[in-house]
Amino acid sequence: AGSSYATGDMEADRVWKAIGKDAQAVLHRHAELGEYLAITFGVLAVWRILIEGIGFFAGSRPLYLVVAVLACVALLYTGKLGGELVYTYAVGTAAMGQQPPSLSPSTTTSPR
Repeated sequence: AGSSYATGDMEADRVWKAIGKDAQAVLHRHAELGEYLAITFGVLAVWRILIEGIGFFAGSRPLYLVVAVLACVALLYTGKLGGELVYTYAVGTAAMGQQPPSLSPSTTTSPR
């Protein structure tokens, strides 16, 4: 989780100025959720170790499962945002820097 956050943060810094405002809003939401999820999954890992290692924490297993399922749902939504960045806004792709070719009147041909 930590390495995913770190590499995503580096890539976001690289592309931030090259993308439009709409894509920046999606990227900001994606990055914010990524940070929260990295922390959440770290806490879930420690919690799981405590459940297995200390009898007192075994009673929190149902709550652990609810939190873990909610974290997985949030992870799916964050992945959806990442897909939106790539497939809607072309963030991080070779197509990101390309502009569609513009046709000048002298280069257009009329059908015969």
